[in-house]
Amino acid sequence: MTKEEKATLIGLVLGDGHLACSKYKNCNAFHQEFSLIHSIEQREYLEWKVNLIHSILGGHKPSIIEFNNNGYKGVKAMKSHRYFRVLYKYLYKNGIKTIPLKALNRLTPLAIAIWWMDDGSLCKKVRNGKVHAWELYLNTYLSKEENQTIIDYFQNKWNVKWNLNLSKGKYRLRCSTREGRKFLTIIRPIVSQIKCMQYKCLEI
Repeated sequence: MTKEEKATLIGLVLGDGHLACSKYKNCNAFHQEFSLIHSIEQREYLEWKVNLIHSILGGHKPSIIEFNNNGYKGVKAMKSHRYFRVLYKYLYKNGIKTIPLKALNRLTPLAIAIWWMDDGSLCKKVRNGKVHAWELYLNTYLSKEENQTIIDYFQNKWNVKWNLNLSKGKYRLRCSTREGRKFLTIIRPIVSQIKCMQYKCLEI
């Protein structure tokens, strides 16, 4: 597995991806299952993810299943692989997903684009019926300290300045129109390939 492929798997876990790790009785083995859930409107995006995972890990290609997600139509896919044990130790602490600097330093534009499509949002600011500015949010909902690590990473690695934004009792990241343009330049070539996600990479 290449460094780029490992980075892509990290990106898949940072956002909506979920790793379940349960210990079998009387042994030290772990079973890992990676699961992805999206709305029915994002089925194309899930199919793209499934193809990406299959190209990296091979084996049985995950099936996409439609289901009732709390009253809404959803789609999900699951994949088991021994490498997910590595990622679990790398990204989870006491069963909670974390985003350590060592993981951030391995990210590629593809991995960042996946993270953005999962957790990012573009919000327009309207005045007198006209859009006068945009704000970008990366909805991490982590501690202040963890978000500061991410802020420092984007500033040092990509020259993009994010700021802390308190929401729902936890912190997320926010950036202005000018900084947002720089960020979108990094991920637009990837996000624009997926029709149902193009609204997340508009020209602002």
